[in-house]
Amino acid sequence: MPRARLFGHHAADSAWQLAVRPPAPALAAVVAGDYIGYDESSAVPVHRRQFANPGAVLIIDLGPPMRLRGSTAPGPTVDPTIHPTGFLAPPGAPAVITEHDGRSRGIEVRLTPFGAHLLLLNAPMSDLAGRILGLAHILADDHDDLIDQLHTRDDWDARFDLLERALLRRLARARPASRELQYALTRITACAGRIDIADLAAELGRSQKSLIHHFNTQIGLPPKRYARLVRFDHVVQHIRGGAPDDWAELAARFGYYDQSHLVHDFRQFTGLTPTAARASLTPFPV
Repeated sequence: MPRARLFGHHAADSAWQLAVRPPAPALAAVVAGDYIGYDESSAVPVHRRQFANPGAVLIIDLGPPMRLRGSTAPGPTVDPTIHPTGFLAPPGAPAVITEHDGRSRGIEVRLTPFGAHLLLLNAPMSDLAGRILGLAHILADDHDDLIDQLHTRDDWDARFDLLERALLRRLARARPASRELQYALTRITACAGRIDIADLAAELGRSQKSLIHHFNTQIGLPPKRYARLVRFDHVVQHIRGGAPDDWAELAARFGYYDQSHLVHDFRQFTGLTPTAARASLTPFPV
């Protein structure tokens, strides 16, 4: 079994360690990318803006719980939401600010677009309406035992092993995503979100209404909005990699009508202008 890879950073007023390990192949339908364990200390409170994205994110807090605020500037005027042991942000959840007072430790799991649907044992994702759910609601009967055991383990591999067994148990109780949905997601991903939904429905031999129903039930988003998020996420990853901020050029490169169309997506999916959103990006995962 692969062992966790460790990365660290130390500065005058902050330090963090990341532990990264790929999941078991049997979880390919649920987990996208590696497990990420994080342990951060800071001399000052930390605020990070999380953008809307096409996948879901599962956070398990192993230290003081993160606070969540809407995508306005952080401050005391609006009471934060606190989920004591962690939370699930479904696909397309609105941009949110995560914050802590200087100490944060936990595990981040990036999920496939329908991974949340499977972990919720096929509950209709349309019922969530993009709401962030507490971890106790997600893992249900596994929750208390898993959290207690995670706190007793003193290395990341042991924690990842515990979490993986819990995820596999949940997956074994769920029905797989429909083949039509899997095909549609593959097509949307392959063209970076630049696809006509009517053409996609025709490829599947389905009406647009039927395709929208599948997406709303298993992902929680209609296919057109999901495709927009996929395209926007490609833009974000491009600028995260150090691309120049010629927004008109980026708009043309990623298939937007014009620069104002790109700016509209930035405002909708981040709550910021493109320039401000770029400045808020950080290599730290959560």
